[in-house]
Amino acid sequence: MASSADIRMNQATVASDGSYVYAEAADGSLVKIAKSDLVEMIKTLLPNLLFYKRTLGGNDDLNTLEESGIYDIYPEAGNAGNIPIADARGYIIAICRPIYTLQLFYGATAGGAYFRVRINKGGWPSWTKLS
Repeated sequence: MASSADIRMNQATVASDGSYVYAEAADGSLVKIAKSDLVEMIKTLLPNLLFYKRTLGGNDDLNTLEESGIYDIYPEAGNAGNIPIADARGYIIAICRPIYTLQLFYGATAGGAYFRVRINKGGWPSWTKLS
């Protein structure tokens, strides 16, 4: 029997933050999930999404980039190591997986797009220009 403190889900207060999220399990029962656990579940389910990371500059080397994401490159920040076009403003899309790493470079000012793929953490091949 429901106590006087019980409320229906559609009567719950709307909030922008909280410690727990309530959901319905496959068997129809109500479950309580800690917000931190929900974040970890989402990270596990969405590993291949690419998000903007940061600007790469003179202290960075594309050969050692190990995190998937979208990076921008500005010559004013210094040329990152192993970039296919020096002094070019552009973007790097990196997809880093256990078996392979793919990098795609688009030169916004110098024009052209380049890619390369490294297999099993081996050496990097030369950049290939896309036509």
